[in-house]
Amino acid sequence: MIGASSLGSQELVAERANISRSTLIKLEQGAGAKWENFLTVAKVLGVNDRIDAAVDPLNTDLGRARAHMLSRQRAPRRS
Repeated sequence: MIGASSLGSQELVAERANISRSTLIKLEQGAGAKWENFLTVAKVLGVNDRIDAAVDPLNTDLGRARAHMLSRQRAPRRS
């Protein structure tokens, strides 16, 4: 995780995210912590906007193409 490497920083981030220091360490090690804790810590560290941008499908050519295809509607059937 970005920016929470020293003991003092870990304690501060954990406190602000309302999680234990051991949970924060699990997050840093990728050891199966909850997704909601990850997002809370990202918000505390001020990187949640980068995460939002990274997972936004409209930030890729394929995602934009698929979004365009989904918004298209079929022509009505002829009687």
